[in-house]
Amino acid sequence: MPDGTLEKISSGDNALGLSHKYAANFVSPIAEIIFKGKERDLQAPITDDGQVEFVEMNTSRGMQVFVRTLLFLCIVSFHKVRPDVKLEVRNSLGNALYVVVHSEKPVLEADLDRVEALMHQCIAAKEPIYYQKITREEARSCSVKDGNIKDREGLLDMLPERQLFTANVLLGYKEYFFGALLPTIEHIDKFQLIRFEEGFVINYPSEHHYDVLSPWNPNRRINEIYNEAESWSAM
Repeated sequence: MPDGTLEKISSGDNALGLSHKYAANFVSPIAEIIFKGKERDLQAPITDDGQVEFVEMNTSRGMQVFVRTLLFLCIVSFHKVRPDVKLEVRNSLGNALYVVVHSEKPVLEADLDRVEALMHQCIAAKEPIYYQKITREEARSCSVKDGNIKDREGLLDMLPERQLFTANVLLGYKEYFFGALLPTIEHIDKFQLIRFEEGFVINYPSEHHYDVLSPWNPNRRINEIYNEAESWSAM
């Protein structure tokens, strides 16, 4: 452990229990671990010996896990409120993600209000996110079926040697990301959905203050690095 303590767990167990045990040592919630130099989901099984480093939410890496989890909750909530809508994460605008909406019917302000209300309802209920492994075929089927994250199927082709991928399940909705998610959504209550251009932005906290939401300035970085977060499609 980070303090030099040795902890014994059964092969195949994960770091979730350890994160609860050591949570009081950190200012903000633990978002993921670094195990043998690699970022790992708290629910990922550990099968060999190694040093565990906890990653707090109030860090650059921790905020990536926060945003990834927030995006998943947004996708699931849209699926329930407007199942006809497909979402494309275009790029980041300061502490916000710009999401383009693809739908024959326009997404109204009332739709965003319903989605945001459902997201807060799920957060208040502390809905868990379940972690499981799926095959390449299942991952490809997921990509073709929902189309919520652009070019995700192409990312599979970039990893020809990998046969198993991580699936995350929230409220019965299965999705996969190329990075860790939080095991529960209870800590991501600071956000705002704001209509913008062809869709909306998800305003979220800065990396050092996960529990403080600042107003989003639409003039900030609008024309800066427009294609920057095409990389978010790799989440």
